[in-house]
Amino acid sequence: MSQHPLAKTYNSLERKLGKFAFPNLVRVIAIFQFCVLIIANLQPDYLNELYFHRERILSGEVWRLFTFIFMPSSLGATATGSIIFGLIFMMFSWMIGDGLERAWDSFGVNLYVFATWFCFVISGM
Repeated sequence: MSQHPLAKTYNSLERKLGKFAFPNLVRVIAIFQFCVLIIANLQPDYLNELYFHRERILSGEVWRLFTFIFMPSSLGATATGSIIFGLIFMMFSWMIGDGLERAWDSFGVNLYVFATWFCFVISGM
């Protein structure tokens, strides 16, 4: 039985790039999001440096291509509520990331995260 062409491509990529896969990538992203949430509660203007802003990226602020990933989705009206919700979100992301790593291994999760990031960047530009 022959493999699907996408499965062949995936297996080839995994053989070539699998050694570079970053284990627990979703955990790291969740921890950074929680840290940014805490900093944002202490210094609200800090978030302005992380947003994906096309004009600023094109004018030289290329870090925005990467830092928008760490924008927490749990910014709420009150600091305490948003930190508690952020902690729950981080634990949920941690759990989902661990499940994906068990099912797909580190390379599959890395490919998924980086492909999603790339699509967001392309659509934002």
